[in-house]
Amino acid sequence: MIFFNIGLRGMGMMVCAASLVYPLTYIFGIEKSDMITMGSIGFAFVMFFFISFLMKVFIGEMKGAEEIFSLSFLLVSIFLFILSYATSVIIYRKKEF
Repeated sequence: MIFFNIGLRGMGMMVCAASLVYPLTYIFGIEKSDMITMGSIGFAFVMFFFISFLMKVFIGEMKGAEEIFSLSFLLVSIFLFILSYATSVIIYRKKEF
């Protein structure tokens, strides 16, 4: 079960980090890709600890809390990625090349 939790958290971190890369690349361009990558990784860690904090406040220490946290972090990350995709499409349509 521990590999399941680690897998969900790892996928959540990747998807959460990717959710900022696409719109920020359209805004700032590929010249600032290092800044965008580091910022998106930082954002993923902030979201990880923020959701962890919220889970401890609302759920506390109960049986199965680790699995609930891992799944909820992945679901929030997927939601942010979908929101990021919609934002990227809007930015791309307004951008003049």
